[in-house]
Amino acid sequence: MGAPNFLASDSWLLVALLQATRDKEFASLPELIAVADGVNQAVITRGELETGFARLVPAGLALCSKDGYAPGAAIKKWWAENSGYACRSR
Repeated sequence: MGAPNFLASDSWLLVALLQATRDKEFASLPELIAVADGVNQAVITRGELETGFARLVPAGLALCSKDGYAPGAAIKKWWAENSGYACRSR
């Protein structure tokens, strides 16, 4: 079993998830959809959400729980250290 084959919509979903949880631990589905719309100027489809989470969760990049959706710890740490927000402050 090799590395997962991620799609462009998976990165869109992951960036939306990271932005939606910037100030909190979890995002609700409506919040995630709204942020994804802002990221890509398009409404993410149910299929893109379902298949995206089906790839991101096993890879440890996203978490789904009764509280909502959250990025995995490793990707959240990487994002904090390498996103434009952190780079501009260096």
